[in-house]
Amino acid sequence: MARLVWLVLAVALWMVAGADAARAEERLALVIGNKGYTREGWMPVIPAEADARDMAAVLRGLGFEVTELVNLDRRRLLSAVQTFGERVKAMKGGGIALVYFSGHGVGLPGNDNYLIPIDVGVRSAAEIERDALSLGFLLRQLGAAPNRLNVVILDACRDDPFTSSGGGVNYAKGVEGFQPTRLPEGTILHSAASPGTRARWIEGRDNSLYTAHFKREIAVPGRSLQEALTATEEAVVAEANQREFVQTPWFEGRLSLASRVWLKPGEQLPPPKYVQDCADCPELVKIPAGSFEMGSGEEERKWYVSQGGNEEFVAREAPRHRVTISREFLLGRTEVTRGQFAAFVNDSGYPTTGGCSGFERKTDEKLSWQDPGFSQTDQDPVVCVSWEDAQAYLRWLSGKTSKSYRLPSEAEWEYAARAGTTTWRYWGDDKNNTAICAYANGFDETAMTENLPMLDVVNCSDGYAHTAPAAIFKHNNFLLHDMLGNAWELVDDCFHISYTDAPSNGMTWAAERCESRVLRGGSWYYPPRVLRLAIRITMPPGDRSFTSGFRVARTF
Repeated sequence: MARLVWLVLAVALWMVAGADAARAEERLALVIGNKGYTREGWMPVIPAEADARDMAAVLRGLGFEVTELVNLDRRRLLSAVQTFGERVKAMKGGGIALVYFSGHGVGLPGNDNYLIPIDVGVRSAAEIERDALSLGFLLRQLGAAPNRLNVVILDACRDDPFTSSGGGVNYAKGVEGFQPTRLPEGTILHSAASPGTRARWIEGRDNSLYTAHFKREIAVPGRSLQEALTATEEAVVAEANQREFVQTPWFEGRLSLASRVWLKPGEQLPPPKYVQDCADCPELVKIPAGSFEMGSGEEERKWYVSQGGNEEFVAREAPRHRVTISREFLLGRTEVTRGQFAAFVNDSGYPTTGGCSGFERKTDEKLSWQDPGFSQTDQDPVVCVSWEDAQAYLRWLSGKTSKSYRLPSEAEWEYAARAGTTTWRYWGDDKNNTAICAYANGFDETAMTENLPMLDVVNCSDGYAHTAPAAIFKHNNFLLHDMLGNAWELVDDCFHISYTDAPSNGMTWAAERCESRVLRGGSWYYPPRVLRLAIRITMPPGDRSFTSGFRVARTF
Protein backbone atom coordinates (compact mmCIF):
# COMPACT_ATOMS: atom_id res chain seq x y z
CA MET A 1 0.00 0.00 0.00
CA ALA A 2 1.42 3.35 -0.96
CA ARG A 3 1.94 5.72 1.93
CA LEU A 4 2.31 9.45 2.06
CA VAL A 5 1.86 11.81 4.90
CA TRP A 6 2.07 15.53 4.35
CA LEU A 7 2.67 17.56 7.44
CA VAL A 8 2.54 21.30 7.11
CA LEU A 9 3.39 23.40 10.11
CA ALA A 10 3.09 27.15 9.56
CA VAL A 11 4.24 29.29 12.41
CA ALA A 12 4.12 33.10 12.44
CA LEU A 13 5.84 34.92 15.28
CA TRP A 14 6.01 38.57 16.31
CA MET A 15 8.70 38.72 19.01
CA VAL A 16 7.57 40.18 22.32
CA ALA A 17 9.52 41.02 25.43
CA GLY A 18 8.96 39.40 28.81
CA ALA A 19 7.03 36.43 30.13
CA ASP A 20 3.73 38.36 30.40
CA ALA A 21 3.83 39.18 26.68
CA ALA A 22 4.75 35.59 25.83
CA ARG A 23 1.75 34.31 27.78
CA ALA A 24 -0.53 36.79 26.01
CA GLU A 25 0.43 35.92 22.46
CA GLU A 26 -2.33 34.52 20.24
CA ARG A 27 -1.89 30.96 18.94
CA LEU A 28 -4.01 29.52 16.13
CA ALA A 29 -3.78 26.05 14.56
CA LEU A 30 -5.48 24.38 11.60
CA VAL A 31 -5.14 20.57 11.77
CA ILE A 32 -6.27 18.41 8.82
CA GLY A 33 -6.15 14.63 8.40
CA ASN A 34 -7.14 13.17 5.00
CA LYS A 35 -7.46 9.40 5.23
CA GLY A 36 -10.52 8.40 3.18
CA TYR A 37 -9.60 8.97 -0.46
CA THR A 38 -12.58 8.17 -2.72
CA ARG A 39 -11.18 8.18 -6.25
CA GLU A 40 -10.05 4.92 -7.83
CA GLY A 41 -6.30 4.35 -7.60
CA TRP A 42 -5.69 6.29 -4.37
CA MET A 43 -5.08 4.15 -1.31
CA PRO A 44 -6.26 5.31 2.15
CA VAL A 45 -3.65 7.12 4.24
CA ILE A 46 -4.07 4.86 7.25
CA PRO A 47 -2.61 7.00 10.06
CA ALA A 48 -3.86 10.40 8.80
CA GLU A 49 -6.82 10.76 11.17
CA ALA A 50 -4.79 9.57 14.17
CA ASP A 51 -1.94 11.92 13.19
CA ALA A 52 -4.37 14.84 13.08
CA ARG A 53 -6.12 13.87 16.33
CA ASP A 54 -2.86 13.47 18.26
CA MET A 55 -1.29 16.64 16.89
CA ALA A 56 -4.42 18.62 17.76
CA ALA A 57 -4.25 17.36 21.34
CA VAL A 58 -0.56 18.25 21.68
CA LEU A 59 -1.12 21.70 20.22
CA ARG A 60 -3.99 22.44 22.58
CA GLY A 61 -1.62 21.59 25.43
CA LEU A 62 0.80 24.16 24.00
CA GLY A 63 -1.80 26.92 24.12
CA PHE A 64 -3.16 26.78 20.57
CA GLU A 65 -6.77 27.37 19.60
CA VAL A 66 -7.17 24.39 17.26
CA THR A 67 -9.55 23.85 14.32
CA GLU A 68 -9.48 20.08 13.66
CA LEU A 69 -10.84 18.78 10.34
CA VAL A 70 -10.74 15.38 8.61
CA ASN A 71 -11.36 14.03 5.10
CA LEU A 72 -11.68 17.29 3.19
CA ASP A 73 -12.65 17.39 -0.48
CA ARG A 74 -11.26 20.04 -2.81
CA ARG A 75 -13.86 22.66 -2.01
CA ARG A 76 -13.61 22.24 1.76
CA LEU A 77 -9.80 22.09 1.75
CA LEU A 78 -9.54 25.31 -0.26
CA SER A 79 -12.10 26.98 2.00
CA ALA A 80 -10.33 25.84 5.17
CA VAL A 81 -6.98 27.26 4.04
CA GLN A 82 -8.52 30.54 2.89
CA THR A 83 -10.51 30.97 6.11
CA PHE A 84 -7.50 30.21 8.24
CA GLY A 85 -5.41 32.65 6.21
CA GLU A 86 -7.93 35.41 6.97
CA ARG A 87 -7.82 34.58 10.68
CA VAL A 88 -4.04 34.78 10.68
CA LYS A 89 -4.13 38.17 8.93
CA ALA A 90 -6.41 39.44 11.70
CA MET A 91 -4.08 38.32 14.52
CA LYS A 92 -2.96 41.21 16.71
CA GLY A 93 0.62 41.65 17.76
CA GLY A 94 1.87 38.70 15.76
CA GLY A 95 1.34 35.46 17.67
CA ILE A 96 1.81 31.97 16.24
CA ALA A 97 -0.16 30.32 13.43
CA LEU A 98 0.16 26.60 12.70
CA VAL A 99 -1.21 24.44 9.87
CA TYR A 100 -0.97 20.66 9.96
CA PHE A 101 -1.97 18.47 7.00
CA SER A 102 -1.79 14.67 6.92
CA GLY A 103 -2.75 12.99 3.64
CA HIS A 104 -1.57 12.36 0.10
CA GLY A 105 0.69 14.82 -1.66
CA VAL A 106 2.61 15.09 -4.92
CA GLY A 107 5.67 17.04 -6.01
CA LEU A 108 5.97 17.93 -9.70
CA PRO A 109 9.49 18.40 -11.12
CA GLY A 110 10.08 22.03 -12.01
CA ASN A 111 6.70 23.03 -10.62
CA ASP A 112 5.23 22.93 -7.10
CA ASN A 113 4.23 20.59 -4.30
CA TYR A 114 0.54 19.76 -3.89
CA LEU A 115 -1.83 18.69 -1.11
CA ILE A 116 -4.37 16.16 -2.42
CA PRO A 117 -8.06 16.45 -1.39
CA ILE A 118 -9.94 13.17 -0.94
CA ASP A 119 -12.07 13.61 -4.11
CA VAL A 120 -9.30 14.41 -6.61
CA GLY A 121 -8.01 11.83 -9.07
CA VAL A 122 -4.41 12.15 -10.19
CA ARG A 123 -3.88 10.70 -13.66
CA SER A 124 -1.61 13.42 -15.06
CA ALA A 125 0.44 16.45 -14.05
CA ALA A 126 -2.19 18.69 -15.63
CA GLU A 127 -4.87 17.24 -13.34
CA ILE A 128 -2.68 17.79 -10.29
CA GLU A 129 -2.08 21.44 -11.18
CA ARG A 130 -5.78 21.98 -11.87
CA ASP A 131 -7.43 20.13 -8.99
CA ALA A 132 -5.00 19.82 -6.06
CA LEU A 133 -4.07 22.55 -3.56
CA SER A 134 -0.57 23.88 -4.16
CA LEU A 135 1.83 24.45 -1.30
CA GLY A 136 2.58 27.79 -2.93
CA PHE A 137 -1.04 28.86 -2.40
CA LEU A 138 -0.84 27.95 1.29
CA LEU A 139 2.43 29.87 1.69
CA ARG A 140 0.91 32.93 0.03
CA GLN A 141 -2.04 32.86 2.43
CA LEU A 142 0.28 32.85 5.41
CA GLY A 143 2.89 35.13 3.86
CA ALA A 144 0.31 37.88 3.39
CA ALA A 145 -0.21 38.04 7.18
CA PRO A 146 1.76 40.52 9.34
CA ASN A 147 3.94 37.80 10.87
CA ARG A 148 7.65 37.70 11.45
CA LEU A 149 8.11 33.97 10.87
CA ASN A 150 6.42 31.16 8.94
CA VAL A 151 7.50 27.56 9.48
CA VAL A 152 6.43 24.83 7.06
CA ILE A 153 6.96 21.19 7.99
CA LEU A 154 6.31 18.41 5.44
CA ASP A 155 6.11 14.80 6.57
CA ALA A 156 6.16 13.83 2.97
CA CYS A 157 7.36 12.10 -0.18
CA ARG A 158 6.08 11.93 -3.76
CA ASP A 159 3.35 9.28 -3.79
CA ASP A 160 2.55 6.78 -6.54
CA PRO A 161 -0.87 5.45 -5.48
CA PHE A 162 -0.89 2.53 -7.91
CA THR A 163 1.95 0.49 -6.38
CA SER A 164 2.71 -0.88 -2.95
CA SER A 165 5.30 -2.87 -1.07
CA GLY A 166 5.25 -5.66 1.42
CA GLY A 167 7.28 -6.40 4.48
CA GLY A 168 5.44 -4.11 6.85
CA VAL A 169 6.89 -0.82 5.63
CA ASN A 170 4.62 0.97 3.16
CA TYR A 171 6.13 3.48 0.78
CA ALA A 172 5.85 5.06 -2.63
CA LYS A 173 7.53 3.78 -5.76
CA GLY A 174 8.22 5.50 -9.05
CA VAL A 175 9.38 9.13 -9.08
CA GLU A 176 10.36 9.99 -5.52
CA GLY A 177 10.65 13.12 -3.46
CA PHE A 178 9.10 16.52 -3.06
CA GLN A 179 10.60 19.31 -5.05
CA PRO A 180 12.76 21.96 -3.31
CA THR A 181 10.67 24.97 -2.32
CA ARG A 182 11.63 28.61 -2.82
CA LEU A 183 10.57 30.10 0.47
CA PRO A 184 9.33 33.63 1.13
CA GLU A 185 11.43 35.85 3.38
CA GLY A 186 11.04 34.87 7.02
CA THR A 187 9.97 31.30 6.26
CA ILE A 188 11.60 28.03 7.28
CA LEU A 189 10.69 24.53 6.09
CA HIS A 190 11.18 21.13 7.68
CA SER A 191 10.44 17.91 5.78
CA ALA A 192 10.23 14.36 7.08
CA ALA A 193 12.52 13.22 4.23
CA SER A 194 15.11 14.91 2.06
CA PRO A 195 14.26 15.71 -1.58
CA GLY A 196 14.21 12.59 -3.71
CA THR A 197 13.57 10.22 -0.80
CA ARG A 198 10.56 8.68 0.93
CA ALA A 199 8.75 9.31 4.21
CA ARG A 200 7.66 6.07 5.85
CA TRP A 201 4.81 4.65 7.84
CA ILE A 202 5.48 1.51 9.89
CA GLU A 203 2.58 -0.92 9.58
CA GLY A 204 0.79 -1.44 12.89
CA ARG A 205 1.66 2.05 14.16
CA ASP A 206 -1.04 4.64 14.86
CA ASN A 207 1.16 7.47 13.56
CA SER A 208 3.61 8.01 10.73
CA LEU A 209 7.28 7.61 11.64
CA TYR A 210 7.87 11.37 11.56
CA THR A 211 4.71 12.41 13.41
CA ALA A 212 5.22 9.78 16.11
CA HIS A 213 8.51 11.45 17.03
CA PHE A 214 7.51 15.05 16.30
CA LYS A 215 4.44 15.04 18.57
CA ARG A 216 6.62 13.78 21.42
CA GLU A 217 9.55 16.15 20.89
CA ILE A 218 7.43 19.26 20.46
CA ALA A 219 5.78 18.65 23.86
CA VAL A 220 9.02 18.44 25.88
CA PRO A 221 9.03 21.32 28.41
CA GLY A 222 11.60 24.10 28.08
CA ARG A 223 12.24 23.65 24.36
CA SER A 224 12.36 26.03 21.46
CA LEU A 225 10.98 24.95 18.09
CA GLN A 226 14.56 24.65 16.83
CA GLU A 227 15.42 22.15 19.57
CA ALA A 228 12.25 20.14 18.90
CA LEU A 229 13.02 19.94 15.16
CA THR A 230 16.60 18.86 15.80
CA ALA A 231 15.51 16.19 18.29
CA THR A 232 12.91 14.92 15.80
CA GLU A 233 15.54 14.63 13.07
CA GLU A 234 17.83 12.61 15.31
CA ALA A 235 15.05 10.28 16.46
CA VAL A 236 13.74 9.62 12.93
CA VAL A 237 17.22 8.90 11.55
CA ALA A 238 18.00 6.56 14.46
CA GLU A 239 14.82 4.50 14.07
CA ALA A 240 15.14 4.37 10.28
CA ASN A 241 18.71 3.09 10.62
CA GLN A 242 17.56 0.47 13.12
CA ARG A 243 14.92 -0.71 10.64
CA GLU A 244 17.48 -0.70 7.81
CA PHE A 245 16.07 2.01 5.59
CA VAL A 246 16.99 5.65 5.10
CA GLN A 247 14.84 8.58 6.16
CA THR A 248 16.51 11.88 6.95
CA PRO A 249 14.38 14.92 7.81
CA TRP A 250 15.26 17.99 5.77
CA PHE A 251 15.50 21.68 6.68
CA GLU A 252 15.36 24.83 4.54
CA GLY A 253 15.62 28.42 5.75
CA ARG A 254 17.34 30.10 8.69
CA LEU A 255 17.27 27.69 11.62
CA SER A 256 18.01 30.53 14.04
CA LEU A 257 14.49 31.88 13.43
CA ALA A 258 13.05 28.73 15.01
CA SER A 259 15.20 29.27 18.10
CA ARG A 260 13.07 32.33 18.87
CA VAL A 261 9.79 30.44 19.17
CA TRP A 262 8.58 29.45 22.63
CA LEU A 263 6.72 26.16 22.38
CA LYS A 264 5.20 26.39 25.85
CA PRO A 265 3.42 29.71 26.54
CA GLY A 266 5.30 31.79 29.10
CA GLU A 267 8.49 29.71 29.03
CA GLN A 268 11.75 31.59 28.70
CA LEU A 269 14.28 30.42 26.13
CA PRO A 270 17.92 29.88 27.05
CA PRO A 271 20.42 32.66 26.20
CA PRO A 272 21.26 33.01 22.47
CA LYS A 273 23.96 30.66 21.21
CA TYR A 274 25.22 33.23 18.72
CA VAL A 275 26.89 36.65 18.88
CA GLN A 276 25.85 39.34 16.39
CA ASP A 277 27.50 42.76 16.56
CA CYS A 278 25.06 44.57 14.26
CA ALA A 279 21.91 43.91 12.23
CA ASP A 280 23.90 43.33 9.02
CA CYS A 281 26.74 41.47 10.72
CA PRO A 282 27.27 37.71 10.43
CA GLU A 283 26.17 35.61 13.40
CA LEU A 284 29.18 34.29 15.31
CA VAL A 285 29.77 31.12 17.33
CA LYS A 286 32.30 30.90 20.17
CA ILE A 287 34.93 28.25 19.37
CA PRO A 288 36.70 26.85 22.46
CA ALA A 289 40.44 26.37 22.75
CA GLY A 290 41.78 22.88 22.13
CA SER A 291 44.06 20.60 20.12
CA PHE A 292 43.53 18.39 17.07
CA GLU A 293 45.27 16.42 14.33
CA MET A 294 45.38 18.54 11.16
CA GLY A 295 45.47 17.03 7.68
CA SER A 296 44.58 13.59 6.31
CA GLY A 297 45.94 10.13 6.96
CA GLU A 298 47.19 7.62 4.42
CA GLU A 299 43.92 5.66 4.27
CA GLU A 300 41.91 8.79 3.47
CA ARG A 301 44.33 9.90 0.76
CA LYS A 302 44.26 6.43 -0.85
CA TRP A 303 40.44 6.55 -0.83
CA TYR A 304 40.56 9.95 -2.53
CA VAL A 305 42.75 8.55 -5.32
CA SER A 306 40.49 5.48 -5.66
CA GLN A 307 37.57 7.86 -6.29
CA GLY A 308 39.34 9.47 -9.25
CA GLY A 309 41.42 12.06 -7.42
CA ASN A 310 44.97 13.07 -8.20
CA GLU A 311 47.67 11.59 -5.95
CA GLU A 312 49.94 14.63 -6.19
CA PHE A 313 47.02 16.95 -5.39
CA VAL A 314 45.98 15.12 -2.23
CA ALA A 315 49.58 14.95 -0.99
CA ARG A 316 49.26 18.60 0.03
CA GLU A 317 47.10 17.37 2.97
CA ALA A 318 50.16 15.70 4.56
CA PRO A 319 51.89 15.23 6.86
CA ARG A 320 49.20 14.99 9.51
CA HIS A 321 50.34 16.99 12.53
CA ARG A 322 49.24 18.12 15.98
CA VAL A 323 47.98 21.70 16.33
CA THR A 324 46.93 23.50 19.51
CA ILE A 325 44.49 26.42 19.45
CA SER A 326 45.40 28.08 22.74
CA ARG A 327 42.75 30.81 22.80
CA GLU A 328 39.03 30.72 22.07
CA PHE A 329 37.76 32.79 19.14
CA LEU A 330 34.56 33.59 17.32
CA LEU A 331 33.72 32.22 13.86
CA GLY A 332 30.85 32.93 11.50
CA ARG A 333 27.97 30.49 11.95
CA THR A 334 27.62 30.54 8.15
CA GLU A 335 29.51 31.88 5.20
CA VAL A 336 29.08 35.62 4.57
CA THR A 337 25.82 35.97 2.66
CA ARG A 338 25.06 37.91 -0.47
CA GLY A 339 22.84 40.26 1.55
CA GLN A 340 25.58 40.93 4.11
CA PHE A 341 28.12 41.66 1.37
CA ALA A 342 25.61 43.93 -0.38
CA ALA A 343 25.26 45.98 2.82
CA PHE A 344 29.04 46.51 2.77
CA VAL A 345 29.16 47.52 -0.91
CA ASN A 346 26.16 49.86 -0.58
CA ASP A 347 27.58 51.54 2.53
CA SER A 348 31.21 51.81 1.45
CA GLY A 349 30.93 52.20 -2.32
CA TYR A 350 33.55 49.50 -2.72
CA PRO A 351 34.16 48.73 -6.44
CA THR A 352 33.80 45.09 -7.44
CA THR A 353 34.47 45.27 -11.17
CA GLY A 354 36.90 42.91 -12.85
CA GLY A 355 34.84 39.85 -13.60
CA CYS A 356 34.80 36.35 -12.17
CA SER A 357 35.71 32.82 -13.24
CA GLY A 358 32.70 30.65 -14.17
CA PHE A 359 32.03 27.41 -16.00
CA GLU A 360 34.69 28.20 -18.61
CA ARG A 361 37.31 28.40 -15.81
CA LYS A 362 38.54 31.77 -17.03
CA THR A 363 37.61 35.32 -16.10
CA ASP A 364 34.28 36.43 -17.53
CA GLU A 365 33.78 40.20 -17.27
CA LYS A 366 29.99 39.73 -17.20
CA LEU A 367 30.07 37.71 -13.97
CA SER A 368 30.16 39.29 -10.52
CA TRP A 369 29.00 38.73 -6.93
CA GLN A 370 25.67 40.22 -8.02
CA ASP A 371 25.39 37.85 -10.99
CA PRO A 372 27.63 34.79 -10.69
CA GLY A 373 25.89 33.06 -13.60
CA PHE A 374 23.01 31.57 -11.59
CA SER A 375 20.22 32.95 -9.41
CA GLN A 376 20.78 33.53 -5.70
CA THR A 377 18.85 34.89 -2.74
CA ASP A 378 20.28 37.34 -0.22
CA GLN A 379 20.58 34.37 2.15
CA ASP A 380 22.93 32.46 -0.20
CA PRO A 381 26.69 32.70 0.36
CA VAL A 382 28.30 35.50 -1.59
CA VAL A 383 30.59 34.13 -4.32
CA CYS A 384 32.74 35.78 -7.00
CA VAL A 385 34.72 37.54 -4.28
CA SER A 386 38.50 37.51 -3.94
CA TRP A 387 40.76 37.38 -0.89
CA GLU A 388 41.32 41.11 -1.41
CA ASP A 389 37.54 41.72 -1.52
CA ALA A 390 37.21 39.78 1.74
CA GLN A 391 39.87 41.95 3.37
CA ALA A 392 38.00 45.10 2.33
CA TYR A 393 34.78 43.69 3.84
CA LEU A 394 36.58 42.83 7.08
CA ARG A 395 38.05 46.34 7.38
CA TRP A 396 34.57 47.82 6.90
CA LEU A 397 33.03 45.42 9.42
CA SER A 398 35.75 46.13 11.99
CA GLY A 399 35.24 49.87 11.61
CA LYS A 400 31.48 49.55 11.82
CA THR A 401 31.54 47.49 15.03
CA SER A 402 34.85 48.52 16.68
CA LYS A 403 35.67 44.79 16.82
CA SER A 404 38.66 42.96 15.32
CA TYR A 405 37.28 40.96 12.37
CA ARG A 406 39.56 38.84 10.21
CA LEU A 407 39.71 35.65 8.17
CA PRO A 408 40.38 32.50 10.18
CA SER A 409 43.76 30.88 9.87
CA GLU A 410 43.79 27.59 7.98
CA ALA A 411 44.35 25.71 11.25
CA GLU A 412 41.51 27.55 12.99
CA TRP A 413 39.23 26.74 10.08
CA GLU A 414 39.97 22.99 10.16
CA TYR A 415 39.78 22.85 13.96
CA ALA A 416 36.35 24.51 13.92
CA ALA A 417 35.16 22.38 11.01
CA ARG A 418 36.15 19.13 12.73
CA ALA A 419 34.47 20.28 15.95
CA GLY A 420 36.03 17.53 18.02
CA THR A 421 35.69 14.76 15.43
CA THR A 422 38.54 12.77 13.90
CA THR A 423 36.66 11.45 10.85
CA TRP A 424 36.93 12.53 7.22
CA ARG A 425 33.74 14.57 7.50
CA TYR A 426 32.16 16.03 10.62
CA TRP A 427 29.32 13.48 10.43
CA GLY A 428 31.63 10.48 9.93
CA ASP A 429 33.93 9.04 7.25
CA ASP A 430 30.86 8.30 5.08
CA LYS A 431 32.97 6.46 2.50
CA ASN A 432 29.88 5.60 0.45
CA ASN A 433 28.68 9.25 0.47
CA THR A 434 25.24 8.30 1.77
CA ALA A 435 24.71 11.25 4.15
CA ILE A 436 26.27 14.14 2.22
CA CYS A 437 22.96 15.64 1.08
CA ALA A 438 21.85 16.11 4.69
CA TYR A 439 25.02 17.98 5.67
CA ALA A 440 26.58 19.59 2.60
CA ASN A 441 25.65 21.15 -0.73
CA GLY A 442 27.79 19.40 -3.35
CA PHE A 443 27.42 18.33 -6.97
CA ASP A 444 24.38 16.05 -6.75
CA GLU A 445 21.40 14.78 -8.73
CA THR A 446 19.71 18.18 -8.45
CA ALA A 447 22.66 19.76 -10.25
CA MET A 448 22.29 17.20 -13.03
CA THR A 449 18.76 18.47 -13.74
CA GLU A 450 20.29 21.84 -14.71
CA ASN A 451 22.43 20.25 -17.47
CA LEU A 452 25.62 21.42 -15.78
CA PRO A 453 28.95 20.13 -17.08
CA MET A 454 29.40 16.52 -15.99
CA LEU A 455 31.20 15.72 -12.74
CA ASP A 456 31.17 12.73 -10.40
CA VAL A 457 27.76 13.01 -8.79
CA VAL A 458 26.71 12.62 -5.16
CA ASN A 459 24.09 9.87 -5.36
CA CYS A 460 21.33 11.87 -3.68
CA SER A 461 19.46 15.13 -4.15
CA ASP A 462 20.08 18.07 -1.82
CA GLY A 463 17.52 20.27 -3.57
CA TYR A 464 19.93 22.91 -4.90
CA ALA A 465 21.66 22.95 -8.28
CA HIS A 466 23.91 25.85 -7.31
CA THR A 467 24.42 27.59 -3.96
CA ALA A 468 21.86 27.08 -1.18
CA PRO A 469 20.68 29.57 1.43
CA ALA A 470 22.92 29.63 4.50
CA ALA A 471 22.15 27.21 7.35
CA ILE A 472 19.93 24.92 5.24
CA PHE A 473 22.11 21.89 5.97
CA LYS A 474 22.84 20.26 9.32
CA HIS A 475 25.45 21.89 11.54
CA ASN A 476 28.53 20.31 13.10
CA ASN A 477 29.16 19.93 16.83
CA PHE A 478 30.15 23.61 17.14
CA LEU A 479 26.82 24.70 15.52
CA LEU A 480 28.60 25.78 12.32
CA HIS A 481 26.81 25.27 9.00
CA ASP A 482 28.23 24.64 5.51
CA MET A 483 31.80 24.00 6.61
CA LEU A 484 31.74 21.52 3.73
CA GLY A 485 30.10 22.39 0.42
CA ASN A 486 28.10 25.43 -0.73
CA ALA A 487 31.13 27.73 -1.27
CA TRP A 488 34.88 27.31 -0.95
CA GLU A 489 36.04 29.44 1.99
CA LEU A 490 39.07 31.71 1.82
CA VAL A 491 41.37 31.62 4.83
CA ASP A 492 44.18 33.94 5.85
CA ASP A 493 47.15 31.68 5.08
CA CYS A 494 49.54 31.75 2.18
CA PHE A 495 49.54 28.47 0.28
CA HIS A 496 52.30 25.94 0.99
CA ILE A 497 52.60 22.73 -1.02
CA SER A 498 52.51 20.54 2.11
CA TYR A 499 52.35 20.80 5.91
CA THR A 500 56.07 20.27 6.31
CA ASP A 501 57.26 22.89 8.85
CA ALA A 502 53.67 24.13 9.39
CA PRO A 503 53.13 26.04 12.66
CA SER A 504 51.70 24.02 15.53
CA ASN A 505 50.08 26.98 17.33
CA GLY A 506 47.18 27.56 14.92
CA MET A 507 48.43 30.96 13.73
CA THR A 508 48.34 32.15 10.12
CA TRP A 509 51.15 30.61 8.07
CA ALA A 510 52.62 33.50 6.11
CA ALA A 511 55.29 33.56 3.40
CA GLU A 512 57.86 36.07 2.20
CA ARG A 513 56.15 36.17 -1.20
CA CYS A 514 52.49 35.25 -0.87
CA GLU A 515 51.40 34.61 -4.44
CA SER A 516 48.43 32.42 -3.57
CA ARG A 517 45.95 31.98 -0.71
CA VAL A 518 44.26 28.85 0.65
CA LEU A 519 40.60 27.86 0.30
CA ARG A 520 38.91 25.14 2.32
CA GLY A 521 35.73 23.05 2.40
CA GLY A 522 34.66 22.40 -1.21
CA SER A 523 31.60 23.85 -2.91
CA TRP A 524 28.32 23.19 -4.71
CA TYR A 525 30.26 22.46 -7.92
CA TYR A 526 32.60 19.76 -6.60
CA PRO A 527 32.23 15.94 -6.44
CA PRO A 528 31.93 13.93 -3.21
CA ARG A 529 35.61 13.03 -2.91
CA VAL A 530 36.36 16.75 -2.46
CA LEU A 531 33.83 17.29 0.32
CA ARG A 532 36.20 16.36 3.14
CA LEU A 533 37.62 18.28 6.09
CA ALA A 534 41.24 17.98 4.94
CA ILE A 535 40.79 19.21 1.35
CA ARG A 536 42.70 22.38 0.41
CA ILE A 537 43.10 24.30 -2.81
CA THR A 538 44.74 27.58 -3.76
CA MET A 539 43.89 30.80 -5.62
CA PRO A 540 45.75 34.10 -6.23
CA PRO A 541 44.53 36.82 -3.82
CA GLY A 542 43.01 38.96 -6.58
CA ASP A 543 41.14 36.17 -8.38
CA ARG A 544 37.43 35.45 -8.08
CA SER A 545 35.45 32.26 -8.71
CA PHE A 546 31.73 31.49 -8.82
CA THR A 547 32.39 28.69 -6.32
CA SER A 548 34.32 30.72 -3.72
CA GLY A 549 33.32 32.88 -0.77
CA PHE A 550 34.48 33.36 2.82
CA ARG A 551 33.58 33.15 6.51
CA VAL A 552 34.59 35.72 9.13
CA ALA A 553 36.46 35.22 12.38
CA ARG A 554 36.75 37.63 15.31
CA THR A 555 39.15 37.82 18.20
CA PHE A 556 37.21 37.00 21.35
